[in-house]
Amino acid sequence: MTRIIAVLFFVSATIACSNSQTSQGGARSNEDLLKNIDSLEQFINKEDFTFENDTAARELVTALITYVDQNKKDEKSPSYLFKAAGLEKNLGNHLEAVSYFNRIWNEYPDYPRAPDALFLEALMYEEDLQDKEKAKERYNKFLELYPESEFAEGAKQILLLIDKSPSERYEYLNEQDQN
Repeated sequence: MTRIIAVLFFVSATIACSNSQTSQGGARSNEDLLKNIDSLEQFINKEDFTFENDTAARELVTALITYVDQNKKDEKSPSYLFKAAGLEKNLGNHLEAVSYFNRIWNEYPDYPRAPDALFLEALMYEEDLQDKEKAKERYNKFLELYPESEFAEGAKQILLLIDKSPSERYEYLNEQDQN
């Protein structure tokens, strides 16, 4: 019962926050967005939060992306995109997650987690979206852009195995262990 009351309170507070608009074409102020983001993150970071009731997570993604779109040059923007991508993945919205990871390494190539974003994009194409061709393309792009990354060796191994059947992968890995 307390959980239901907390969710109802949270949803009504979120709606109230989202209704506070500035006079400039309905765009929300950075201050309002940051307060909303902080509030939503606190709610989601509680131990009892689950993605079964995804209203808060969806609202947080919207707030994060709105902030990024309104503040493309802000230092918080790439990390907000990363958070949004992670949330979308947890929500099962894999195409959205991939698009946010893609934006990170394309729009913020100097962001320290840009290599992670590209690697995760490739991994999602492979595992979540079952698109081996896109995955191979992204793994190769990853190796081209970040050959010194800690994930480079993993990307090379994945490219060696991506077209193999599970039994061929098992056999290959066993051979590697013996050598």
